[in-house]
Amino acid sequence: MSVTISLRDLRRWEQERDRVTQRFGPLLGRVEMQAQGVRYLRGLIAQVERKNGRQLAEHLGGTDSHQSPAFHCTCCLERG
Repeated sequence: MSVTISLRDLRRWEQERDRVTQRFGPLLGRVEMQAQGVRYLRGLIAQVERKNGRQLAEHLGGTDSHQSPAFHCTCCLERG
């Protein structure tokens, strides 16, 4: 089955993704954690074969495969 996605669809999805990140960003505390949260979300919705820390880090251009788990732990600890 073939699905056609228009440029208009892509723009709309991008706008919706931006709205989601604006809503949850403040929950993550520091600006650095907000930026990491945006990258993590982009990795989760990207076409990455497996969604583990190493593949997400590689897809997002990072070299540290511990970045994603550290993001989870740091956000939880900072929020209390």
